Amino acid sequence: MFLGGCIHGSLWIRNHLQYGLAILGPQKETSGVASLALLSIIVLTSLRTFRRLFKLWVVLTYMAFFVTIYYYTLYALLWIFPPFAFYGADVLLRLFRYQIKDATLTAQDTHMTLIRVHNCDDGWLAGQHVRLRVFFSNKGDSGAFVQVILDGPFGGSGVDLGLYESVFLVAGGSGVTLTLGLLDDIIGRCVKLGRSQEERTRRIESTWYILGQIEWLAPMLIDIATAASNSTIDLHISIFVACLCNPEAVPDIPNSIVTLSRPSIHNILKDLISLPPSSEKEDLIETRCQKSPSLGGGVAVCASGPESLTRDAQNAVPRLSLTMGMDMGGIALHTEQFTL
Repeated sequence: MFLGGCIHGSLWIRNHLQYGLAILGPQKETSGVASLALLSIIVLTSLRTFRRLFKLWVVLTYMAFFVTIYYYTLYALLWIFPPFAFYGADVLLRLFRYQIKDATLTAQDTHMTLIRVHNCDDGWLAGQHVRLRVFFSNKGDSGAFVQVILDGPFGGSGVDLGLYESVFLVAGGSGVTLTLGLLDDIIGRCVKLGRSQEERTRRIESTWYILGQIEWLAPMLIDIATAASNSTIDLHISIFVACLCNPEAVPDIPNSIVTLSRPSIHNILKDLISLPPSSEKEDLIETRCQKSPSLGGGVAVCASGPESLTRDAQNAVPRLSLTMGMDMGGIALHTEQFTL
């Protein structure tokens, strides 16, 4: 559309200049130039750099473009009303998907609040997310009882971790919300449900890179690590922090390590592939998981976080797949970007 509009507009302006006609003035000419200008603005603000900053501006520009193109030519009606009709139908259908639930707000500190939604356990898959709106009753009070609107769920992991013997979960910042759900799910399937779907997972390396607020999700990590410590799962949690301001406040998470550095996804994944599982847990799982004599059970990699982190994962997996992927039975990758 933009290319066609530019060709039409440039030829139209050239024609008016050639015959000495006014480019601006009459309604058709003015609305045509305005339509081309608005279309150019829409294209420019749709680029990633501008899209994050001018979301409202893009919506307003679209509406202005439809108005100017309507005044430019009546033939545009066919292309104006159907998009609005589809948008209205989409909004209407979303209303049937909304859920209003009770929830409790728990303030972790001045920067973090956990929202615990009650009676919302069915129809979810690990790694899915929702759009959530909170109606405050006692704003700012920890433990406040509120109501929330849920729109979703959306997304989810494209890799079934239970199909792979080794799992590597890496998250940056708020991206841990994806990997934590996947970790809790695979531990529950292998430990609490007793591998009811013949899950093959034996080793899990969970890596989290954060500024330093480990205590935000420490209780959940402790529960998951404790459940895995007395099972056939070899779980190791690595937490990399940018600032370790109070070393004494680091929570005691079983089989975990806290490091003041930035993780190297390539090196961690390479070590996971190269390091054989402990012989004790190998014997416990051997009766449940049959391993091919020529290939390993495969490696699942899930990365979520800023673009730089997911890009590192996308680069590390092909590099190792060329050299070690066949011996391991293949490497599967799922990435999601989290910008908060």
